[in-house]
Amino acid sequence: METRDVLVRYETVAELETAWNRYIKHGALATPVHPPAHPGDILNIRIAATWSAVEAHIDAQVLQSTMAFTVANLAPLTDEAREALVELGVAEAAPPRVVVESDEDADADAVTLTLPPEGMTAPPPTPRIEPKKEPAAVEEPLPPSLGAALASAPPIPQPPHQPSRSRIKAVAFSPSVAKPPKPGQHRPPPAPPAPAPAVSSAPSGDPDDLRYLASLSGPARLDTESALPAIARFGDLGESSWRDALLELYTANETGVVVIHGFREVRWAYLVDGRPVHFAGDHPHPGEFLSDFVREVGVDEAKWRAALRIQKFTGMPAGLFLVSRGWLSEQGLQKALLARAERIAERLVGANFGKWSFHPLDELRHVYPYKGLDVVRLLFKAERLAANRIEDDALIDRMKQHYDHHVSQVKERLHLLDGLDFNPHEQLLIADYLSGGWTIKELLGMRVMEERPLLRALLVLMGLGVIEMLHEEGGRARRNRGERKLFIALRNVTKRPPFEALHCHWTAVEPEIRAGWKRTVAEWSIDRFQDVADDRIRDLIRRIKVRADELQTLLLTREGRDAERKKIIDEGLRVMASDLLIKQADMEVYKGNVGLARSCYDRVLELAPKGDMGSEFRATAKERLSNPTIGQARLPGADKPDPIFIRIDKAVADAKAKAEELEKAKGG
Repeated sequence: METRDVLVRYETVAELETAWNRYIKHGALATPVHPPAHPGDILNIRIAATWSAVEAHIDAQVLQSTMAFTVANLAPLTDEAREALVELGVAEAAPPRVVVESDEDADADAVTLTLPPEGMTAPPPTPRIEPKKEPAAVEEPLPPSLGAALASAPPIPQPPHQPSRSRIKAVAFSPSVAKPPKPGQHRPPPAPPAPAPAVSSAPSGDPDDLRYLASLSGPARLDTESALPAIARFGDLGESSWRDALLELYTANETGVVVIHGFREVRWAYLVDGRPVHFAGDHPHPGEFLSDFVREVGVDEAKWRAALRIQKFTGMPAGLFLVSRGWLSEQGLQKALLARAERIAERLVGANFGKWSFHPLDELRHVYPYKGLDVVRLLFKAERLAANRIEDDALIDRMKQHYDHHVSQVKERLHLLDGLDFNPHEQLLIADYLSGGWTIKELLGMRVMEERPLLRALLVLMGLGVIEMLHEEGGRARRNRGERKLFIALRNVTKRPPFEALHCHWTAVEPEIRAGWKRTVAEWSIDRFQDVADDRIRDLIRRIKVRADELQTLLLTREGRDAERKKIIDEGLRVMASDLLIKQADMEVYKGNVGLARSCYDRVLELAPKGDMGSEFRATAKERLSNPTIGQARLPGADKPDPIFIRIDKAVADAKAKAEELEKAKGG
């Protein structure tokens, strides 16, 4: 641990105000530090500006540090630091007011008290009009017309202190200040003391004590938090983010209040069936006022200010007043509340500092009877944006440690993917590959997607908690290996040409095709995978069998075989292949391999083209097959390829290459 001096300089007042609103007033600061600091290091932050020589000094302790940014937890601001920030242009940073007790405290704002002239009564005091500021949307509860109203009206946030330029001495109110009455002047006798109340005991602090509940300051306050039901779940945002906490509560279908303590602020999230329906906080945030959203549904400035006045004077929530006057429909208020809740939820997704606790409160179903935010879609959008912002090189550096890890699905969360906007390649990845435990290297080898889109898709799925990266698959390893083999087999019979998919050469005729189908079905039968069979395994075996049947049906017809051969060779190459087959068959007869010779002659009858070019080859083949020794010979197995087919393929390939060279020569 070391102590370092860090200078943070701002170019404009707007930049400094933004840093104040985002970080400094919440007790945090994010800034580059070079060389990077270590967690726990003490920093002396010097906040400076280009337009002033004043510097604000704040102590801080490093929480997290990278090459780009260091996040530090600030110590409480001293009066000197606040005054320096005010001089730099942040008026909101002014020190809090000091309550003046006597004349000696001449350092604070005060008001001199005077008495009216003798013989005159003092006029009634002029009510002091507090400067108004729009109440934070975080304090606006749902009106009772949409459910049961909250027990008491929320408090109105006070405007920030503006330091006074004048210094007026305070005069303590004491008997010595007032002048004594003149002789003969009547002064009314003092009023008798008021009788003591019948019940004088203070609130007990018991959540069932109505006096205690009535004394609470409102939502998102420490005293109110102590009256919430007992904690059922809790977590540390430094270990698992708010995104993970929200997913945990959503999948558990929880209803209640989530209290979040982060930096120096408190937020409450109200959940119904795991979906956020409302948020409250201990101080307002720009862009989170309810007024920002009710204006979008037709409430103008004048109506909103009228609602605020009623809320200030009567405690009636502004939203309820708008609905009662007919200026806003219940559906419009619901839309505004949900839009605000979505804005806050999006801002909280990246929260990684603080603690949270969940307090079950089933009564919220009656306060907020409408459907809350679509948590999964909101998080999916946030994860997609975050993944797309990562540069390609940084993306690969971040994921390269996982290339040999198995992408393992979390079955309990697969339902979260229903209805999300994945592209076709991502849908294929989810449908066909997640359950097999493929490694990233294998997925790239299978060409499921290009490397960078694949990595971004995996990051999104990891963010939603749908997959996890495992170095070892444990007890599922054997089962997953079986699925991967079956999937490759299914891909082969689907993607490969029909002859090749059934282990046949393109010159094959009916006997070889039937033998190839039998081999394919036997190789991928349920008997081989019985000990690891589940619904996915059985489905892959069924799909392989269905595809093999389709291929056999196609190739058992002469027309089907001819159509597939036309995709491989033309008429000239058919003549060349027929000639090679006749010569090879004659050689096999000489060697005594009459079964292979018969197979070659049978192929010539199909392969030789019609007309004069092929009539000679067909006549020769028929003549040879008329010999009972050859015509009734046993055909070789389809699983024993002969070099003749290799020679034929090589001759065809050479002929195609020569034809291409001639075409190029003509073109040149």
